[in-house]
This record gives sequence, structure tokens and C-alpha cells, in this order.
Amino acid sequence: SFCWHLSGSVLFRAQSLSGSIHHFSMTPTNGEQASLRPSKRALPPPSSGPNHAEYWAKLTALGNTPGYCDLGQGKPEFDPVAEAVQAVTGALSDPRSSQYAPVVGHPKLIGSIQRYEERTFGRQVGEGECTVVCSATEGLYAAFVATLEPGDEVIVPQPCFPWYVPQLRLAGAVPVSLHLKKEDLFRLTRKELDARVTSKTRGLLINSPHNPTGHVWDEEELTEICDFCKQHNLVLYSDEVYERQVFGSHRHLRAAGMPGMKERTLTIASAGKLFCCTGWRIGWVMGPPELIAAICRVRSYMTYCAPTILQLGISAALDAALVDYPKDPFTLLLKRNADTLAPALKAAGLTVVPPQGGYFLVADTTALKMDAMTFCDLMAEKAKVVAVPMATFYSEDPDPNLVRFALCKTEDTVQEAAARLKQHMSLSA
Repeated sequence: SFCWHLSGSVLFRAQSLSGSIHHFSMTPTNGEQASLRPSKRALPPPSSGPNHAEYWAKLTALGNTPGYCDLGQGKPEFDPVAEAVQAVTGALSDPRSSQYAPVVGHPKLIGSIQRYEERTFGRQVGEGECTVVCSATEGLYAAFVATLEPGDEVIVPQPCFPWYVPQLRLAGAVPVSLHLKKEDLFRLTRKELDARVTSKTRGLLINSPHNPTGHVWDEEELTEICDFCKQHNLVLYSDEVYERQVFGSHRHLRAAGMPGMKERTLTIASAGKLFCCTGWRIGWVMGPPELIAAICRVRSYMTYCAPTILQLGISAALDAALVDYPKDPFTLLLKRNADTLAPALKAAGLTVVPPQGGYFLVADTTALKMDAMTFCDLMAEKAKVVAVPMATFYSEDPDPNLVRFALCKTEDTVQEAAARLKQHMSLSA
């Protein structure tokens, strides 16, 4: 763990939280100017193929253009839950709500998280087993920095959230990719895990409900994952930010609730995904006290604390959350949107992978004999509907024929997108 400070012409690096400070001069030598450039860690990896990040940025901008139906970015088209907004509004008159919260999190929110876990998943989260973070994204990065040494390997099933691999590399770790297969409906198998473990493997990173595929692990699959982690003494980084968005008879299983897993699992949660407030940047990490303490130390040199007043809002939202989360109105809306969109995609010649949960639906363009990028360009041009080729969700060897559609939109938006697809993209049109 370390932090950087720039003061005048001297750069200080604190090699450890309690260790000595080393001084490095940035004064030009031999009459030459100092080189001002990004570090190698901050540069994108070399690629001989399309720049998927730039393509994503282009589609995101297109989705924000009037006249387009944006099914690209996973950004909800809804107000945050009313209880959160009311609590924030009410706290504005209290000057304490505009000041720093403790690094670990506001006591009121910590208490709400503990009650929510017990009420919803039957789990006890004890003192020191949870910390509030400035978004699940920050929580993941702080967890990597706090638990991994340079050269440690972490197995990363792909496709995956595009931040995983860059964050691991920034933390000095080595991501080891494992490709989930569409013919297996993106299930993670013990055989694939065993093929990638080495003496340097330190952790496994998983996500359910899964972004981008919509897969939800069942007890058999999760048992295999947990047995693998226990056999090889691994940390399990469990991204569960879509935990309430599961469809039909599916249920979300906490990885940390499996036998023997509480002491080795770091669970990542997101208020933004749960309560339609992605811009509030409130999340939390749950895990064993020694690892949570390390994450807190790392975070104290980053953002220090999450916004106090927004923590109070999320506390109110958690206290009001339905225990029977598959019946949450937002979850039911996501399922209706999937049911509306799927027939239009099938009429356009795509093969749909029915989502079991999460914010997204995946479709395959193979039968059209065109790749996903070509299809997305054509769809944006002809139907003015925006979606994302899933090559963005791989760090290597992407499946070129998969497209991700966001379901976290109003029913009007999804119905309009489906109508446009049927009018402009249907094979019978």
C-alpha cells in the first residue's frame, strides 16, 4: 500500500502506511527538461483490433442524442427511490450531514446494512465486517490494493465488467482470463477453474447476477466455486451489485453465506444499482474484519469517506426495502422489459439468451452472418436504437457476435425500441 504526494520539485512515495518516506528529485539534469508523461500503468494496453473503449464512448454519446432509444449504457431512466430522496432532503437542515463521516461509514448506514442483511439474506454482519465506499467501483479497487501483492494472479471470468482487468493491473496484480461459453449459458465450471489455477493464484473474481450476460448462479454452481476457493485458499471477490434484480423463480445466493466462505469472501454492493441512483456513488464492502480494516486504510488515502448526506439517504432506502426482492417493482419492470424486447430481437434474426437477472439482455448475431459491431452500427442508423457490442467486456479474444441491451429503462423507451426494431430490422420487413 502506498500513496503519492507532489510538493514542489520533489515527489514523495510512502512505501507503507508506517514505513519510511523516500525522496525522488524531479529536478532536470544535464540541462534537459524533465519528462512529463503518463505512467505506463495509466496507458491503455496495446491492441491490434478496434478501439472498443472509443466505440463505447461513441455509442454512449449517440444514446444521449435526441431521437435515439438508448439501450446501451446501464443508466436507469428513473428517479431514486422516494425514501432516499426524502431522507437527503430532510438532512439538508442538519449541518452535521454536510461534514465528514467516519472512514468506515456513517453509523446509521452501517446499522441499516446489518439489518438489511439479516432481514433479506439471514446473515449476521458483525462489527468491523462492513465499510461504506464511494461506489462499488472504488470498493473493488480498494479491495484489490488492500489484499494483493505485485504478481499475484486473480482468475477473471469473461465477459465481465470492463473495469475489472484494468483495476487489477493498476493494483499490480495479474488477471487470468477464463472465457464463459454461450453454449453453456455462461455458467462457470470447476473444470475451467482448475485449468487456470497456479502457485501464484491469490483470488477469484465473480459476479452474479452477471453483467453483461444476465446469468444468475444456482446453488450447485456456487458450491463448486466455493469448494475451489477453499481448496486453494483463495480470496473470493464477489461482485453482487445486482442482488435484488433476479427474475422468476431464481433467487440470489450470497457467496459469503455458503459454508466456510465468510472468512474468505469480500462482497461488493452498490446502492446505485439497488435504488436507481448511480450518480450518488455509494456502495459497501462486506468481509472478514482484518480485510475490511485493510480496505479502510487504503480508502483513507483515496476518497477518505463517502458523502455523508447521501449515506443517510441510502440508510432510509435500505430500511424500507422489500424483503421479497423478486417482487420489487423495479425488478418486475426489468423482467417485463426483457419480455418486450426479446421477440423484437428474434424477429430481427438474433438469438436471445433469456436473462435470469440483472440489468441486461444478451443477443447473438451469428445467424445474420454479421458481427455485433456491424449490427449495432446498422441498428443505430436504421432504427435509431443504441446497444453495445460485447467485445468491450473482454480483455482478450472477444466473442465478435454478442450484443448487450440495457433493460433499466422506462417501459415506454423499451416498447419504442421494440417497435423500431420490428419496423426497420425485422427479417420480414
